[in-house]
Amino acid sequence: MNNIIDNIEDVLTEWAVNVDNGTPDVKNKKHLIVLERILFDMGFKAGDIFFGLERLSGLTEATYVDNYKNRRLNRVGKEWGTGGKQEPKKKEEPETDTEEDISIDVTIKIKRIKGMSSENINSIDGTAKENFFLPSDHKDKTTAPGTTSSAINEIGTGYGMSILNENPKITNEELSEAIKQSIKDVGGPTLSAKHLKSIANSSRREVQRAHNIMADEKMNPKETTVSHVWGSKDSLENTINTLKGLRPKVTEVNGIPLEDKKDKDGNIIEKGYESIIREGGAGENPTDTMVVMVDNSKKPPKVIILHTSNKMTSADIQANSTPIKSISIMMDKVGSANNSKATKRVYDANKFIKSKQKEMKKMVGAQADKFAKHATDPEIADKMIDALESGEKPFESANKYLIGTKSNASAGIRSDKAVKEFLEEKGWGESREEAKKWTSKQKREIMAVYAAEVKRKMDEGEDLGERDSNILARMYNEEKRYTGKEPDPETAYSNDDLNKLYQDQFEEMNKMRKDLNDIESGLGDKLYKEEFISRLHLDVAEGHSPGGIPNKYFELNQGRNESDIRYDDNGKMYIKEGSKYVEIDPKTGKKKKDGLTKSRNKVKAGNIATVASAEIIADCLGMKNAKKGDIAKSMSVGELTYKKDKDGNIIGKTGTAIIYSMRSGKKVKVGIQVMRSKSGIAGNAADTLEWDKEMQNCMQRKSHNRAKGIK
Repeated sequence: MNNIIDNIEDVLTEWAVNVDNGTPDVKNKKHLIVLERILFDMGFKAGDIFFGLERLSGLTEATYVDNYKNRRLNRVGKEWGTGGKQEPKKKEEPETDTEEDISIDVTIKIKRIKGMSSENINSIDGTAKENFFLPSDHKDKTTAPGTTSSAINEIGTGYGMSILNENPKITNEELSEAIKQSIKDVGGPTLSAKHLKSIANSSRREVQRAHNIMADEKMNPKETTVSHVWGSKDSLENTINTLKGLRPKVTEVNGIPLEDKKDKDGNIIEKGYESIIREGGAGENPTDTMVVMVDNSKKPPKVIILHTSNKMTSADIQANSTPIKSISIMMDKVGSANNSKATKRVYDANKFIKSKQKEMKKMVGAQADKFAKHATDPEIADKMIDALESGEKPFESANKYLIGTKSNASAGIRSDKAVKEFLEEKGWGESREEAKKWTSKQKREIMAVYAAEVKRKMDEGEDLGERDSNILARMYNEEKRYTGKEPDPETAYSNDDLNKLYQDQFEEMNKMRKDLNDIESGLGDKLYKEEFISRLHLDVAEGHSPGGIPNKYFELNQGRNESDIRYDDNGKMYIKEGSKYVEIDPKTGKKKKDGLTKSRNKVKAGNIATVASAEIIADCLGMKNAKKGDIAKSMSVGELTYKKDKDGNIIGKTGTAIIYSMRSGKKVKVGIQVMRSKSGIAGNAADTLEWDKEMQNCMQRKSHNRAKGIK
């Protein structure tokens, strides 16, 4: 339940994108079907979301449930949206499970910046941002790394910055509403309140940061223009072209030469800042957006760029990788150290994991023959088509795997190359709107063509794509449902068997770590820690410049506070202790003597984004003035564990390892490494990194103190 609430903005954003009018309606049965199916790939049970929405809005099956608030409003059992009397004012209300929004505004004691108008904010890539909201198959559609939700979060932050600049005293509720309208004005979906709050908080942080850096760099606020830049390729190239077009000619950005040095053949021999910008969101440069500040009072203009890695909450996944990628990095390190035993062990792990991935593909691909045969049987084909079209389990979204969604056309078989050629040959419409008009007979023919193409790929040794693997795995995990017969044991497919192959890979990674520790004392843990530190960019606390960005111009902006830190109406800070919240000293994080204790519904998350900057990371790790390698020395790696049932059997395909750090002699949890499928049921194994609650608590407390000027 908590996971659904934590991720509700992702669910609601995808819901909005996948309904025709962009505005989900809880009384529309088709919309509810779409909502239910969206959850499948996210790892939630379909029914859970309705329980979650019940707690958020008092809704179940479009009627008000019987609870305290609805009884007071005399609306139990009535259709959602109908009246009932107004809720009476009260001195005290029993504790509820919901957390309503509250404005604990950070006062930014600054004047407006003339150059941070909406026109300047979007001057570099306004068109690229607007084109993101075009249909996925539109020729001018722009994209950037990440999900639909994260892209909207990044784009919306720029809109929020200009709104805040024009209205510095605006409340978070007003700011959220203005951002919501700005996104709708460019064709975007209706966002959830939580998603909007993430954007609003991030916007506040970016505005405050721009002012702080402008003051630190002695930039003229009357002559400085401020632009917010998204991470699409068009956005990045437009930034480079804009900077090169400034006059007098700009030679430096953030104190680094702007232009790359090249040899006579045009090969880069020394990267300039244009390469740092161009590599945004990839490789060593982890940032998603930039704030470009140009002080035109200086000759040539002084340019400072603030780089931001944007997350919607402090509980978001912070980094993604795969066992194969991790092993490749480790292979390079042990190879360069000339440790033959370690090199062989890493090589063996690489070989083992690749063999398991081949088994997974073979297991799923073995269904291709049956699929091609079943697709030519009208009765079975109709059942399969109906499942794809309606979004019934296990297909999480109506039409997603048939004609694709607005945001992801490639998910549907309509985008398969063989199907496209068939549609062109037949003269049938292939656009999303035309596909909705296909007849039953046309759908059967299209399904047969697609199934035959999947079989051809398997027969000729081609890799199945993510869509193909997902359709086969989802379909044949419930084969009897479509054929009416028990599957042949020789070719039967089961998700449980697939999960075992995921677990084998994770266990091998853990075993490799232990074996490397035995080969050379602590080597396995050392390699894990180095990768963990690099991927979370903790090394900025040691002076590292990620992707060449001077670390004082880099930070992680995690819009919404999902730590255990909360605030009351007077701005006092609390931390969760059991089911209650106890008052703490913002400076020390320790409980206040004779401090207050409050219930959950009396404290709120506030509007201060959780920031991870070089300074805050150093403070939270207890590593001030750290040198390269100091953080790794203080860390330890926990054992890989699994969720198990009452009989001790491993459940699902997820494993977890905890990374610790030492602070003042105390072991503190820093992050969690979670291993899971990369892309749904049949995706390759992947691992993700998340902050532990202890680290989130520290970062939120430090972010609050810096926003409030508390030292």
